[in-house]
Amino acid sequence: MAKQRNSRSKSKPPAAAVVAPIAPAPTARAAIVEDVAVTTVAATNVAAPALVKAAPGHDEIARRAYELWLHGGGQMGTHLDDWLRAERELITA
Repeated sequence: MAKQRNSRSKSKPPAAAVVAPIAPAPTARAAIVEDVAVTTVAATNVAAPALVKAAPGHDEIARRAYELWLHGGGQMGTHLDDWLRAERELITA
């Protein structure tokens, strides 16, 4: 004689059928965001936010390197020097 199933009882799916959601893999690109640093005022001992300048972007460096290249007479072979000088100028500015 076969067992009859109770229509009210709910059966669980087999363990192999349960699939956990997969989290998306982190992207290789990281967004550059201006960071906020906290400095302490010595006289009042109160934390005050101070903005930290974000690193210059590729387009900004390329534009400045091109300006330096033009200013230097457009000589071939100076692209690396122009790029590094543009980076230094934009970081220290």
